[in-house]
Amino acid sequence: DIGNLMKKASDNLKSFNGKNEHALEITFNEEELDPSVIIQALIKDISGIENGVKRGLNELGQGTQRIIVASILKAYLDILVERKIHTENPVLILFEEPEIYLHPRLKRTLNATLEKIAEQDNHQVIITTHDPYFVFQNFEEKKKIVSFEKGEDGLTKPFSDNIIFGIEDELLFIFLYSKLEKIGKIKEIKIDSIDGVKDRIYIDNDNKKREGCNGLECIRHQIHHCGDNNNTFKCGVSKKEQVPKGKNYYTEEELSEAIKKMSEILGA
Repeated sequence: DIGNLMKKASDNLKSFNGKNEHALEITFNEEELDPSVIIQALIKDISGIENGVKRGLNELGQGTQRIIVASILKAYLDILVERKIHTENPVLILFEEPEIYLHPRLKRTLNATLEKIAEQDNHQVIITTHDPYFVFQNFEEKKKIVSFEKGEDGLTKPFSDNIIFGIEDELLFIFLYSKLEKIGKIKEIKIDSIDGVKDRIYIDNDNKKREGCNGLECIRHQIHHCGDNNNTFKCGVSKKEQVPKGKNYYTEEELSEAIKKMSEILGA
């Protein structure tokens, strides 16, 4: 079983990377192996093979180390599904900030693996993350999301259930915007500091004001066209910065407000 696990983990590692330059090797003494500490024993004895050269885990990059962890988790899932094994005792997997050091494609792969493990009977996966890749996929269907904020007493406490808050990220904004657009609720959200203010109207590449845009749409256009629109000054500027007239801009506070309002509507 251990050999099967490691073979599958090594195959997964190649699949995640899309390359054959990484493999896993493990040595152990079957007579001395204590099943109660099998995971600790495995991790202590794992080494990587990179381009045919054997290396210790500390010699591999942080991203590669994370992929190895994901590969072992996926191998565990493969065996569960293959044998239709359902453990009698609950299994809880805790993963802190799985996004660290990972390429976006690998984030999605790891996210999908963790979701599939969570779908198995008696299995639950809990992650902490600041990354929208691990939040917005299957947002409505499979995940319970709890947002946290730091209170006046300095302690971090739950802020809300199934409302995304605290990831003030352009990618998350675009995802939520697309969800609202599909159900026709874009116009329902107002950003008071943008709506109705003349110099905050979105200006296109031809230096023309785009009529009929509300604050949410202004932010969307700036994110979407940032870089190729000569009138977009800078995405996510601070209120302390002096913004030239006739240029598009939004503040971090406005982006945060927009994300919060959109997630509240979707959460409801």
